[in-house]
Amino acid sequence: MWTGTIATARSRATAFLAATASVERKVDDLWVEVAAALPCAVENQNAGSNLPGEPINRQITETLAWKVSFAYGADVRTGDRIQVAGGDGEQAFPVMIVGKQIAESMAVLAQVIATAEDSAVERYTITLERWNDATESNDVSGPYTIQAVLQWGSNSTTVEENGGEAAIRTGTMFFGTTEDVQAGDWIMGLPWGYGRVTAVFQPVGSRRDVQFRLTTGA
Repeated sequence: MWTGTIATARSRATAFLAATASVERKVDDLWVEVAAALPCAVENQNAGSNLPGEPINRQITETLAWKVSFAYGADVRTGDRIQVAGGDGEQAFPVMIVGKQIAESMAVLAQVIATAEDSAVERYTITLERWNDATESNDVSGPYTIQAVLQWGSNSTTVEENGGEAAIRTGTMFFGTTEDVQAGDWIMGLPWGYGRVTAVFQPVGSRRDVQFRLTTGA
């Protein structure tokens, strides 16, 4: 049976932090380095993140999200930008943006979920259409260049109508902070089908996550 204090466990856990990371934090419009060569460890979160795990037109093995662990008490916050170096196999990582902190009462490490700032995801040029009751027509905004991640597999619904079959899938688009996008907007320009915005989240760093539903024909 293991015995010891939480302080001892936190001290021992740092032995597994084989990589290092620099941490930047946005102050006004500038990124300011707040830590350099901070010991860390990185874990692929394709299967465990709330971010859909498969980029459109890419392979399921490509990683978009990671759990990054630091020594307990490390000052790493939501919205920070981190660059990881080294670690097992000297794997190269993209610049990441911290999306959320993992808070646990008995945690032995400081852990965050981070996504690639410039993910290996296809870019698309889209426009948005929004119904205007006053003119009884759609207002068009854009074009915008965005990245999109589409969830496949169990998170899909098959619908049949007039002898045809289609699938409805959910996904996430990555916008900047200034584009005019609202829930209910129609999305024109995504491959294979038409989409509709279902939720717009608050910015994290310089990026907003926008959830959508995509209908694809078969």
